[in-house]
Amino acid sequence: ELTRIPGTRGDALRAIELLPGVGRPPGLAGLVLIRGSSPNDSQVFLDGQPVPLLYHFGGLTSFYNSRMIDRIDFYPGNFSVRYGRKVGGVIDVGVRAGRMDRLHGVADINIVDASLLLEVPLGSRASLAVAARRSYIDFFLTSVIPEGTLTLTAAPVYYDYQSVFTWKPTARDRIRLQVYGSSDRFEAVLPAPNDGDPAVRGNLDLSTQFHRFQASWKRALTEDVDQNLEFSLGSTNFRFTLGDVLHFEIDAIPINGRAEWTMRLS
Repeated sequence: ELTRIPGTRGDALRAIELLPGVGRPPGLAGLVLIRGSSPNDSQVFLDGQPVPLLYHFGGLTSFYNSRMIDRIDFYPGNFSVRYGRKVGGVIDVGVRAGRMDRLHGVADINIVDASLLLEVPLGSRASLAVAARRSYIDFFLTSVIPEGTLTLTAAPVYYDYQSVFTWKPTARDRIRLQVYGSSDRFEAVLPAPNDGDPAVRGNLDLSTQFHRFQASWKRALTEDVDQNLEFSLGSTNFRFTLGDVLHFEIDAIPINGRAEWTMRLS
């Protein structure tokens, strides 16, 4: 049902933008604005681990294939300390296991991007789901529009990928390994100097990307006690260049671990 909400272009996570108190991201930003707080004051979690962004450029689409999502928990404020020290809002996205009955596949081709999803059963206790998506706005700008028509040549490009391996060795255990990532790049070529500042010429390059490996082990220790162990490792890169005037780049290697026990008292 989440992929059929009007105004979301079939993207389940874009449904969050339609909720009260949530603003649409400005310009080319893929940020989340919740109840007027700064985007840095809110946090997105994927299967319990933080990720830096939810949407690609301009909020066109989210970085994760909607058909691989199991649940979306949205906390616009007053959330538990389980989610850390943010003061804005929290979006907690849960990923489902791939189907184990037979081979499934979905191809989605539209005017903005194309995506492919495959779900492969690996015996009766394991499955593998793989998805990928890429935009082709740059193709139209470079191949369809005649050369010299535009004084400003811009080529926004984004892609993402997901791979989820789920194994249930026993009735009490579930082991999940994930590899996923997202990349956005916007490059504008300014052939002539800017009227306001002649020094501003050359390329405008804006790039954001992150990649993650994530592992989790869920085990029912008893009928009333559950254990969940999680670990993630990856890389995050932000880069901005404005001709010869400005350049900055941020590289990070986030490492996250989490252990959680849940007990039913009655």
